[in-house]
Amino acid sequence: MDLDDYKKLVIRCGMSKIDLTTTQAVMDALGGNVPVAALTGRTPTAVSNWRRFDAFPANTYVALTQALGAIGKRAPASLWGMAGVRRERSAA
Repeated sequence: MDLDDYKKLVIRCGMSKIDLTTTQAVMDALGGNVPVAALTGRTPTAVSNWRRFDAFPANTYVALTQALGAIGKRAPASLWGMAGVRRERSAA
């Protein structure tokens, strides 16, 4: 099943966004090492190491989050080592 097929499935089934909380869960949702390697331009061997890490390389954020969105899933930015957004308080 390619990315376009996933998009069609999400639309047909009305799937809602599902939060994935580990690198392993993200990789499994995207089809495993080989598809993730193709999405990120890395080798399957390098990608397989990410399963043991708490975070993905930051420069894979856009590719992986777009692919997740296409299949109705999402993951927190912290899985790429990014801190939460802090909002500045305005003077009242």
